[in-house]
Amino acid sequence: MPSSHWESRILQGSIMTATLGSPEHTFIDRITLAAMEDTGWYRVNYQLGQALPWGQGRGDMFGLTTMCHNDTFGYFCTGSGLGCHYLHREKGRCETDVFLDGCRIYKPLLNQSECWKVGNTTTGNLSATGEIYGDSSRCFFANLSREAPSAEVIPPVGRCYLHRCLGQDVFEVKVQGSDWLPCSAGASIQVPGYHGQLSCPRGRLCQTGTGEGEERTTENTLLGSPSPGSRPLEPTDSPRPWVRVTVWLAVSGSAGCSRMEDDGEAEEGIGSLVKSTNIPRCQVRDPRLCSPSEVCFELVEYSGCCRFTVPFLLGLLTHSLRQGKLHLLTTQGNCTAISIR
Repeated sequence: MPSSHWESRILQGSIMTATLGSPEHTFIDRITLAAMEDTGWYRVNYQLGQALPWGQGRGDMFGLTTMCHNDTFGYFCTGSGLGCHYLHREKGRCETDVFLDGCRIYKPLLNQSECWKVGNTTTGNLSATGEIYGDSSRCFFANLSREAPSAEVIPPVGRCYLHRCLGQDVFEVKVQGSDWLPCSAGASIQVPGYHGQLSCPRGRLCQTGTGEGEERTTENTLLGSPSPGSRPLEPTDSPRPWVRVTVWLAVSGSAGCSRMEDDGEAEEGIGSLVKSTNIPRCQVRDPRLCSPSEVCFELVEYSGCCRFTVPFLLGLLTHSLRQGKLHLLTTQGNCTAISIR
C-alpha cells in the first residue's frame, strides 16, 4: 500500500520516516532531497544533504522483513536485551514498533543512555565494568568485568568506552585503567585486567578516512565566501574530512545580562544554547570568552560525530537569532544573542 513516508526498517533515521528520533538521530538525506525535487515543487541544494548511515552499503535485500531477523551486520536485533543504538552514541534496548513490521532495533534508553555525556557517570557500577563517559566515548557491545567470571556466561551488552580514530574504520579504545588498545573493526578484543571481551563495530565509527590528529580546518564567516584554500562540502556519500568553523556570538548588555567574566561562564552559556537548539554537543567545541559581550566557539564535523553539516548548523543558529530565540543562560543572567559572525 502506498505511503507518504519511507519505511523505517529500510531508511531508519531519514527525516521522511513516519516517526522522528532526536535531532542527532535524524538526517536530511539525499534520497529525500531527490524525492522532493522529483515532485517538481522544490529546488534543493544537495551540498547540504547528509549521508544516511543506516544500512549503508548492505545491498538491496537490506531491511526486508524476511531478512531482518537474521541480520549479521548488527542493525537489527532479536529478543528484548540491552545493546547499542546503531550509531553507537547511546545504549539501547531491542524493541519494535508499528512502523517496523515486526523487525526489531536497538532504541536509545530513556534515561542517561548517552555515552558522550559526562554527567551520566553516576549510572551503574562503572569501576567494575571499566566504563568511561565523555565526548569521545561510544557504545560497544561488551561483557568486561574486573571480577572473576561465574559459571553463568554473561552476554555482551551496551557499555561506554573512550575511542579515538586512526583512519578509515581504524580506531582504538580505552577502558578504565587500560592503555589505548587497537580495536580491529569486526573483531573482539580482551582487555588486560578484565574478564570478558569487547566487540569492535565495523562501518560505524571513524568513517572520515582521517585520524583525529589530521584535522582539516575550514575557516569561514557565517555569510561570506569560503576562505582561500578551503573546499566546499561535496554532494556525495564519500567520507568527509574534518570541517571546523569559528563562530563569534555577541550578546546584549541588558539589565538581565551582566558582563561575562571568564571562560567558565562562556561554557555555561553555550551549554544552555546547545540544549535550546538541540545541536549535538559533540559538534560544538572550545567555547570561550572573546570579550565581555562576545562568546566564541567552534562548529565541527568529525568522525564519530557528524550528524549535521556545519552549514546547516549555521543556518539553524541564524534562524533562531533572527527570531530572537537565541539565548545564553548563565548564573549571571539570561543573555540574548544580537549578532553572529
